[in-house]
Amino acid sequence: QPKGVMISHQSIAHHCSEMRSYYQLVPQDGVLQFASMNFDASLEQIFSALITGAKSILRDNEIWTITEFCQKLVQHHITVIDIPPAYWQQWLQDLNQTPELAMKLPLKLVIVGGDTMLPDQLELWQQSPMKSIRLINAYGPTEATITATGFEIMPNVYENTLPLRIPIGYSVAHSLIYLLDSYNNPVPIGVPGELHIGGTGLARGYKGNPDLTADRFIPNPFNEPGSRLYRTGDLARYLPDGNIEYLGRIDNQVK
Repeated sequence: QPKGVMISHQSIAHHCSEMRSYYQLVPQDGVLQFASMNFDASLEQIFSALITGAKSILRDNEIWTITEFCQKLVQHHITVIDIPPAYWQQWLQDLNQTPELAMKLPLKLVIVGGDTMLPDQLELWQQSPMKSIRLINAYGPTEATITATGFEIMPNVYENTLPLRIPIGYSVAHSLIYLLDSYNNPVPIGVPGELHIGGTGLARGYKGNPDLTADRFIPNPFNEPGSRLYRTGDLARYLPDGNIEYLGRIDNQVK
């Protein structure tokens, strides 16, 4: 069910400032606004660029074909894109058939988010001429002000064997990540737990729905009095290297 999430100006301003640093944006960049304007990721795509002094390229109402997409990247000298896995996969399939097209692209960073990155999609990336470009698997709910974790995939990290799941990485933008059991106790490494998020990006709650706000935003037992955690409903676990692996939902909600 659609919900209105109340995010403060402070949270979005802080988030965009942090993501500017994490994405290593500079004034010479061109950042594509690919997400729909009614999707929270569009705010990160637009304002992280503008506060850097970089160029923000706004997509029109049409979904570009892969050929048009590549043409726009070259035409507007777009260096940073944030696209969903399904579009990323289609784009890579086309690029692998026409590798000479990839040589013209000015990209320096590709962010993939909004859905689960699959191993066969990553395999396509590693087979493409783009594989040396910086790649980030991003995760985050609206309730925590867009991106909460990121996993930077180095060019040859999975060259020999692909994992069953691509990690979602570590916390970014000063988000606080906790994996808790049903009693709100931290789970050990390797044990699944519900992913909870705290920190400066936490929403005020759901507009006009105090009951749902109270259910999903709980007191933070690990921090200063008055702070809260958002219960994402996402199941995850810590890997031995400290990265977080997303496992799915604890309910039947479609995400």
